[in-house]
Amino acid sequence: MLKLKRILDTLLSIAALAAVLHIPVASAANPKVLKILLPPVADAQKALFDFQPMANFLEKHLKIRIEADVATSYNESVHALETKRADVAFLGAFSYVTARERTKEKVEPLVVGVTKSTGKSTYQSVIISRAALKIRHPKQFGRRHTFAFNDPVSTSGYLVPQWHMKNLGMDPNKDLGGVRFTGSHDATVTAVNFGEVDGGAADIRAFEYLLKQGLISPHRIKIIWKSPDLPGYPVTVRSELPAAIKYQLLKAFMGFPRDQANFDPAISHYEPAFDEQYNLIREIRGELGGRI
Repeated sequence: MLKLKRILDTLLSIAALAAVLHIPVASAANPKVLKILLPPVADAQKALFDFQPMANFLEKHLKIRIEADVATSYNESVHALETKRADVAFLGAFSYVTARERTKEKVEPLVVGVTKSTGKSTYQSVIISRAALKIRHPKQFGRRHTFAFNDPVSTSGYLVPQWHMKNLGMDPNKDLGGVRFTGSHDATVTAVNFGEVDGGAADIRAFEYLLKQGLISPHRIKIIWKSPDLPGYPVTVRSELPAAIKYQLLKAFMGFPRDQANFDPAISHYEPAFDEQYNLIREIRGELGGRI
């Protein structure tokens, strides 16, 4: 009941502000183009193709042209919001917290995706290894093993596994044979699957999707650790966008039909997101101190 009340309060407050200001969505004061940055993935062209139904839906409801691009990294997404080169960005939890700090709270979470398989907006980070190594626990990785992270501002692909390794008394840069960044969850998982590295960290949803599609084999790769539930990926907007635009965006994301193609196959629908949902990430980052 409390969460429902917060959602209604958010909708009503934004709607009330838009009404008071009398800002029509297509007014001259509003942008003629809304620039949206998608998360880094291995296949940018496919991501843009898969995003087109959502872009069309947003254009129809906002009556504003949508320009979408794919970020090369989460750091690029954060910088694009900071420099106003993007109005909306699909961020991870950690990159959202980073963007919130760098912009001095001039960005805010709008919505968060709900995972099809769980019905929750939370998800998990996983540490994976090559099955042939017979490793059952992250502590078994050593100087003869190589390891892949996703992105330095990735939640499940860097921050949370680093936090877990620290709690185990491990420092990947000192205790492992080599560490690399792949740029995306898919790339990390496939790198482990094909033996390019011995282990890695990624979003469990990427692992499950690739497994379901037959792109990785349970005989080659396995999960050896799962994190606690983490707050999901927030669609983040610049706070300076007009209230009416943010309200229409919120309605459009929440109204996106579940039976239409979604560029993220793990997500069924979207629900409102709130800044305090990401306090867990702030706490984890604080425990790591200067290491992140």
